[in-house]
Amino acid sequence: MKLKLFELRAILDALKELDKYDIQAVYELAKNIKICSAIVDAGSQLESDILSRYVDKDPEGKPVVYKEGTSDIIKITDAAKLELYRQDAIRINSEEYDIEFVKIPSSRLEKVKGLSAMTLLPLLDTVIKDEK
Repeated sequence: MKLKLFELRAILDALKELDKYDIQAVYELAKNIKICSAIVDAGSQLESDILSRYVDKDPEGKPVVYKEGTSDIIKITDAAKLELYRQDAIRINSEEYDIEFVKIPSSRLEKVKGLSAMTLLPLLDTVIKDEK
């Protein structure tokens, strides 16, 4: 199954939320979290590397830290660099990854108390397998 990085992030978040519940799919959850984490972590590192390429820098090449309220932040104030950063970020998040998930039968989730539909939504047709 081909998925984009932003989709994998949503799936990973849903898997981590699902892990808080008492379901009979611990092995499947662990395998799927491992699969997603590797790709999401690599994508996050790429985004960080790209940000460091375009962020405002001082004459020594170190990122400029701006104060906003009580927070220290870094910025891209140059419009051309900001556009290049946006294009690179879109490219990274649009890349497709061929993923084979360990399927979780839907029957293992039917009687789980407190589980929301929004938690399951990113997992439908990807991780959760309908049983007929």
